[in-house]
Amino acid sequence: MHKNTFLVVAFLAVFAALVIGVNIGRRLNPAQTPLPPVPSPTLPAPSPAVLQIYKNPICGLTFSYPDSLTKEEDASGSAAFSNSSSGQQIAVVTCQNEIPRPAILPTKVETLRITNDLATSSVSAKLYHDSSAKDGTPVDVVIWRTPDTTFDVYIAGYGETFNQILQTIRLLP
Repeated sequence: MHKNTFLVVAFLAVFAALVIGVNIGRRLNPAQTPLPPVPSPTLPAPSPAVLQIYKNPICGLTFSYPDSLTKEEDASGSAAFSNSSSGQQIAVVTCQNEIPRPAILPTKVETLRITNDLATSSVSAKLYHDSSAKDGTPVDVVIWRTPDTTFDVYIAGYGETFNQILQTIRLLP
């Protein structure tokens, strides 16, 4: 017999043995009845976050923040809010004269309107979508000039909780 013919016959014999072995194995294995589906455990609904009110008379603003955040204030009117469990910083608030605006593309800048509770006064604020120069972490920065003083207000942070804070910012009357 020729060598190539022998190799083809040997390959076909091994292949046939594998196919027959698999079929025999299927016949010997009794038919298994499917197990009934196990219901997934139901998780309790997350409790709604209790909101705290932050008022800063120096900066002339107020907003709500979840009680899961730890607030650290200093005498200059600045405050930092961090996650109580992880220590991750969520937001920073400060006000001072002439806060420099970030130099970023106009496509990464939004204009916000911040009003008081009665909507009788408002200011135009800029929301800058930037990133940390140190590690590239995204950061959003909101800056506006207070209507009654010469201070600029600076609020920086990122994430869902920060966005919730931004939606509740109001000017003090």
